[in-house]
Amino acid sequence: MLEVAKSRDQWDYDLYEKTGEEDLKNIVHKALENRFDLLLVCGGDGTVSGVVDELAERDIPLGIIPSGTANVFATALGIPEKPSDAFQLLFQENALKKVDVIQHQDRYYILECSMGVSAKSVEAVSRQEKE
Repeated sequence: MLEVAKSRDQWDYDLYEKTGEEDLKNIVHKALENRFDLLLVCGGDGTVSGVVDELAERDIPLGIIPSGTANVFATALGIPEKPSDAFQLLFQENALKKVDVIQHQDRYYILECSMGVSAKSVEAVSRQEKE
């Protein structure tokens, strides 16, 4: 993680760039040890779901900057598709929304959780085909 401290008129934040190989739940858990007031995720539905897996039972707001292959969750919440427009929402007064998540055993998901043929067919589609 890269730690950056700003002046009192700006935000203090840690920045983490995902590699695709890590356990997002563990990364978020470690980040929450710093007692942040907001978690911001930039990515698609899979990345957002990975972050939500650790946030589901916590009282910490999540900001979403859509930038993944699919941004169905962000779109459903009315978050603009253009990342710069979505980021501007953070500087406006907004009402927090609580959303339902799906729980399967000890894991939480947004949108859907699938198994069998459905999961295998999604897994078999390349990133280029998804786009």
